[in-house]
Amino acid sequence: MEYPLLSIIVLSSDRLDLLESTLLSLLNCITYPHFELIIYNHQDMQDKGWLKLISMIKGKYVLQTEEDWLYLEKGDWIYRDIVNNNKRRITLSQSVKDYFTPPSENM
Repeated sequence: MEYPLLSIIVLSSDRLDLLESTLLSLLNCITYPHFELIIYNHQDMQDKGWLKLISMIKGKYVLQTEEDWLYLEKGDWIYRDIVNNNKRRITLSQSVKDYFTPPSENM
């Protein structure tokens, strides 16, 4: 099975406690072996921030998430939902919802 580079973008807004929880849960739950992790501050999205972010992406595929998501279940959903379906970009609202929930639903 081929595993092209996946760029995982975590949008952040300086809430380090949430960012840490998201990163720990993400790294514990993904089984995809070939990825880069990009943490990008929301405040930089104004003006030319999107262009800067896009220039940082090296992967063939992109998973975009935010700092306040918790991943709950280990699985091969990245390969199944992104690579196998040949989607260039996926956001959490489009797929793989069975594997994680926003923190407010966990409390």
